Amino acid sequence: METIMLTPSVVTLDPDGKVTLPSAVLKTSHLGTGDRLFIIELSNDTIVLKKLDETKSAIQVLNELGAALRRAGYGTREKVDQLVDEIKREVTEEWLAKMRLRHDASC
Repeated sequence: METIMLTPSVVTLDPDGKVTLPSAVLKTSHLGTGDRLFIIELSNDTIVLKKLDETKSAIQVLNELGAALRRAGYGTREKVDQLVDEIKREVTEEWLAKMRLRHDASC
């Protein structure tokens, strides 16, 4: 299984609780209409999606998820938490930069 590292993306939850995945994610993951996703909440603010292979058990899917995280360099809970914190910082910095631009443009 190939591990692909993409730049993190920000998506917005719609009023019905739906999320549209970025086109780059859809393309590289080969996801399409009707595909099912396995979802696991690692903490109250960390959720992971994995394409569901209906021929595998939940334990097999979790083992594959763990192996993929380890291959990507996130072999411990602390490393996963560091990744989540890094993404939060980047998103916050992006938001602040956009807000400054809007604020400067209105002055």
